[in-house]
Amino acid sequence: MQQERILDPKAMIATARAESLDKVLACLAVVGLFGAPLSAMRATVTGWQAMYSYHLLMGFAVVMLWLFRARFSQKARFWMVIALMWLIGTLGVVSLGMMGAGTWWLASSALVGGMSMSLRVGMGLGCAAIVFLLCVAAAFSQGLLTVSLELDTYMAAYSTWATYILVAAWLPMVIFSAFVKHADIVTQLAEETARAQLALQEVANTDMLTGAVRPHVLEQQLRAALSTRDENKKSIGVIFIDLDQFKPINDTYGHAAGDAVLKAVVERSRTVLRSGDVIARAGGDEFVVVIPGVSLDSEAELVARKLRKAITRPFTFDGHELEIRLSMGVVIGAKEKVDCAGLMKIADELMYKAKRSGTNNLVCQKLDRTFAA
Repeated sequence: MQQERILDPKAMIATARAESLDKVLACLAVVGLFGAPLSAMRATVTGWQAMYSYHLLMGFAVVMLWLFRARFSQKARFWMVIALMWLIGTLGVVSLGMMGAGTWWLASSALVGGMSMSLRVGMGLGCAAIVFLLCVAAAFSQGLLTVSLELDTYMAAYSTWATYILVAAWLPMVIFSAFVKHADIVTQLAEETARAQLALQEVANTDMLTGAVRPHVLEQQLRAALSTRDENKKSIGVIFIDLDQFKPINDTYGHAAGDAVLKAVVERSRTVLRSGDVIARAGGDEFVVVIPGVSLDSEAELVARKLRKAITRPFTFDGHELEIRLSMGVVIGAKEKVDCAGLMKIADELMYKAKRSGTNNLVCQKLDRTFAA
C-alpha cells in the first residue's frame, strides 16, 4: 500500500519563502542587466551623473549575486538583496526626491522582508523606510538637498521612462506574483490541515472496521436526546445487541469471516434504522442502538424486531453460509427523567436475560421508574 504523504508545514513555508526570494532576486538580476544600462543611457540627454556609475555598479553586483547565489545561505541572500535595494533606493531618493523610483525600492524591500523572512522584519524595514523618507523630505524642504538635473530634459528621455517602468511597474508585479505563490502555499496548508482534522475526527468517532460510531459518540447522542425529552414529550429506546456463538465463526472460518459478519451487522442495521437513529459498536461483538423520539412504546420494539430479522438473514462468506444469531435487550425510557447510564445498564441486563432464554431472543421493557442522574 502506498504510504500517505505527510506534509511538514514549516518545511513548506520555508521552501515557499526561498522560492519567493529567488524569484525576486531573478527579477533584480533582470533589472540590473537591462535597467542599469538604460539608466546610463540617460547621460546622452542629461550628461554623465555620478548616480549612473552607481547604477552600473549595483547592476553588476545584483547579476553576480544571482549567478553565485548557491554559495550563500538563504538568510545571507536575503540581506544582500535588502542591502542592494536600499543602496539603490537611497541614491534615487537623495538624487531625485519623489521624482524617481527610489521610494519604490524602499517600499519593495519591506514587502520582500515580510514575505521572505517574517512580518517583524517587513514591518521593521517599512518603518525604517518611512523614517528615512521623512528625513529626506525635511532636507529637501529646507534646501539641504536639491535636484541637480534639468527635470524637463530628464523626463523627456525615453530611457528614463523605460527605467521607471521596469522598476516601478514590473518589479512590484513580480513581488506580487511571489506573494500570490506564498498565499497558495498557506491555502494548501490550511486545506491539508482541515482534511487531517476531519480524518482524525473520523478515526476518533468511528469504528474503522464496521463504520459504526464509537461508544462515546453514542453516549453524546443519547444525552442530547435525553436533554430534549421534556420539550418533545417523547420516549427514548435503547437496544443492546450481542451476537450469539460468534467465537465459533472466528475459530472455524478465520477472523476475516468474523470481521465480515460484524460489518454485515452494521450494514444491515442501517437498512432498518431511521435517519436519526444511531448504532455504535460497544466492543467485540456487542452493539448498541439508540432510537430517539419514540412516540409509541411499541415503536422501539418494532424497530428491534426489524433489526433482528434483517441481521439474522442468511449470510455467505467465501462460499460458506454462516448463521448470524443474536440476543437483544430493549429498554424504553419513559417521559419522566431518566439518565444515560441507567438506560444502558437496563438494556444490557435485558440482553443477558434474552440470552439465557435461548438464541435470537428479544426482551423488551418499558421503564416505570426514575433513575438518578
